Amino acid sequence: MRSFALVLGLSALSFAFAEDAPVVEDNPIGMQYIAILPDKSDSAIRGAVAVNSNANGTGANVQISISGLPDKGGPFTYHIHKCPVAGLNCTTAGSHLDPYGATDTPPCDPSQPDKCEVGDLSGKHGKMNGPSFAANYVDAYISTAEGTPAFVGNLSVVVHAADKTRLTCANFKLQSVNIVTTLSPAEPTADGITATFTIGTTPPEPTEPSSESSDRDSSETTLEPTEAPSETNDEPPEATPEPTEAPSETNDENPPEATTSTVTVEAMADKVFGAAAGVLGGAMGLAALLV
Repeated sequence: MRSFALVLGLSALSFAFAEDAPVVEDNPIGMQYIAILPDKSDSAIRGAVAVNSNANGTGANVQISISGLPDKGGPFTYHIHKCPVAGLNCTTAGSHLDPYGATDTPPCDPSQPDKCEVGDLSGKHGKMNGPSFAANYVDAYISTAEGTPAFVGNLSVVVHAADKTRLTCANFKLQSVNIVTTLSPAEPTADGITATFTIGTTPPEPTEPSSESSDRDSSETTLEPTEAPSETNDEPPEATPEPTEAPSETNDENPPEATTSTVTVEAMADKVFGAAAGVLGGAMGLAALLV
């Protein structure tokens, strides 16, 4: 009886000194940590958990993709633990990340996430049921800034059965800066035993369009007005013949060349002299008859 009272008193004391987890702001932009669950011969569970800082610096985006969960033993939980895992021994992960002393008693109430353990992701955002599970959400209480109480880098994630048995685990490692990695939903292979998952890189977000272009539907095409063509462009100009020199008046009536005129005058003179000589000769002949 005294032992029970002591436990109850300690629980009440820890609850009294617990602080509400603050919303994390000013997370460094572009930071991403990924925990990839290992291949284990005694477990078919595979997958990954990625934590990305948000563009506004508030909280972080969590992506989880897990497959190969057992048919029995659920619903399954997953938490961020305060220590890195040594090898494949999940007990070395320590307890849940709980910098503000919330503890897991009473259990996390999703409607009051600030009163939950920072690392109790499934308590705040939902438990898992097999055989596969995928989720994407924002957790306002985890940090990607090194040195802060809720920092997840270099810590670990552990998958639990409903009875709190640790089924598998992995360490968070800095994956990239200024690159967003997307986890696709994990799916089991054809044999139904080995599960797989893929990691794909998302290209940088396009820049926001200008206010003018955002007002218009992207499917509409706006044509800029062009100047109206001139009248000469509607009908090609008539060909204008090149002007030629007007023919001179002397070209209509070409005067005889000087040599031609001279020959004509000389010929006329010969005829006149010939006629005169003929007349003179006739007169001399007539005079001889009369003598």
